[in-house]
Amino acid sequence: RQDWFEALEIQIEAGLCLLGFYLFVVHSLSSTNPIVNLRLMRDRNYSLGMLFAFIYGMLTLPPMILLPPFLSGLQGYPVSTVGLLMSPRGLGLMIAMLVLGRIGGRIDPRVTLFAGFLMLGIPSLYMARWNLDVGAFEIIWTSVVQGIGAGAIIVPLGALTFATLDPRHRTEAASMWNLVRSAGSGIGISVAVFIVTRVANETRAGLVEHVSPFNPAFQYWPLAGFVDQGSPTHLAQLDELVTRQAQLIGYLDVFQLTAWAAFMILPLVFLLAKPKPT
Repeated sequence: RQDWFEALEIQIEAGLCLLGFYLFVVHSLSSTNPIVNLRLMRDRNYSLGMLFAFIYGMLTLPPMILLPPFLSGLQGYPVSTVGLLMSPRGLGLMIAMLVLGRIGGRIDPRVTLFAGFLMLGIPSLYMARWNLDVGAFEIIWTSVVQGIGAGAIIVPLGALTFATLDPRHRTEAASMWNLVRSAGSGIGISVAVFIVTRVANETRAGLVEHVSPFNPAFQYWPLAGFVDQGSPTHLAQLDELVTRQAQLIGYLDVFQLTAWAAFMILPLVFLLAKPKPT
């Protein structure tokens, strides 16, 4: 709402945030009894697990936030139908948790983690090719697969993160792990909404440059028969069409970014040490 760093208020708050982070790091590394023991980050599995938790938060929540306005605002679904179309994601999450609860101990958790991020990325890449005529089936299957991916990640990620950590530090480490995951979700939502808004505005500015009586496309059928640029009604319809297309491109950019973020973290999975059998 404040247009990010165009506002003095956000500039001041960002400066205070950086100052607070600096003081937090200095205190944590120099104090004998720090609030948070950053020395735990020396453990490779724990530090990588924190990174995975942050990315997991960024990848899982933004699609859930963006899909309802996409379905209601661009496709015209009523709120009740949007709720029904979003519910398969929870079904996929439940299936993953039930299946992994039974067979998870027989599978290398790194393989499960790899498959989970893959199941987050592939549907997102497919969603980046959507248009305004996307059907319910495409929405449902991508939601189910993403739900399975989210469920397939969380259990093995927790096991791998604390696998090599001293048990006496696990309570403190778990609190930080959950905090980082929540921060990832919040930052992911902010970035996603920012991208949608900024890309939609920039795309719309580019598209309206071509809405002109001098554009040859408007001289030929079907536009010539259906678009009268002298009619206020037709101009309003054109404006709505351009706005919807611009917003669509903003959503597609976020889906594509989500997919590549999931794919880029895959090589790091096998840097994690496998938990020792108990």
